[in-house]
Amino acid sequence: MRLFKRGKIWWVELSRGVARSLKTTDRTEAETIVREMTIEDLKGRVVDLKGMKRVLISEFVDIYLGGRLSRSELTQKADRQTWGQVILCLGDILMTDITSAGIDKFVAWCTKRGAKPISINHYLRHIRAGLRWALKRKYILEMPEIEMLTYDQRGVTVLEPADIQRILQAAKEKRGYEFYALIAFYLYTGARRTEALSCAVVLDGDYPHVVMTKTKGRRDRTVPLSPHLIEILRPLVDNTRIRFEDVHPDTISHWFKEIAVDLGLDVHLHDLRHNAATYMIKSGMHVAAVRDILGHADIKTTMIYTHVQDKFKQAEMGKLRY
Repeated sequence: MRLFKRGKIWWVELSRGVARSLKTTDRTEAETIVREMTIEDLKGRVVDLKGMKRVLISEFVDIYLGGRLSRSELTQKADRQTWGQVILCLGDILMTDITSAGIDKFVAWCTKRGAKPISINHYLRHIRAGLRWALKRKYILEMPEIEMLTYDQRGVTVLEPADIQRILQAAKEKRGYEFYALIAFYLYTGARRTEALSCAVVLDGDYPHVVMTKTKGRRDRTVPLSPHLIEILRPLVDNTRIRFEDVHPDTISHWFKEIAVDLGLDVHLHDLRHNAATYMIKSGMHVAAVRDILGHADIKTTMIYTHVQDKFKQAEMGKLRY
């Protein structure tokens, strides 16, 4: 606590940017008040420490994941992997011993090992979520400061319709009809990589649709199908299951990247989701409908694609000549 004066009145700084007036002009009285405040603060900390649950990081991870069974398997896997990296760097220390300096050490350790800023920020988000959970349940006394790394993020790559057709044609020629249909599925539904591999489909009736089950938020999502996609999928539907190739998701990304490189395009598989969203907005679909189709929890995420469309229109205006 820092004692200082404003005008004639003595104040005490409780933390950065937080101060309290002591309502006295007498320095001796002000110092007495601060001493009493410090004693009370220490007493409070002792009470808090008595209620603390002192566990090692490895013990905490089992408790933490056991209390978050509603989260997706991918999130749980990422949580365990992240905390495993923390243990490799800091050791299997007590949760109460995790400090801001320890987080900084972890960031430096990841950087030295060649991790990219985007990967380090991925770790930091999982660490922050875990520490917030721990703070509420008294596994730690206070929340360490965690600052995300800043870097030049790769923007959304919006493909021209002609390039999309080239990708689809190359997918069919190099990997067969099923891979072509899978790429079309990503483009017409905005599905994430693994979502397309586990969904039920209804092609006929008044409402042709797919139900995606392995979603990021672990909530089933229903997506209507366009007539063109229905015709592409029809040869692959067995009852209510789409018969896409039984390959690992990383293999799908690898195959797609091979095609993109061959075509001279700087595009990744996940960019197909961005393109689906961008073209949905461009075609005049309501942003709320696009949000539901993509499965965004917050419409602000969907609004990113309206900004992409603004940039697209601005670039198009540059072609205007008289």
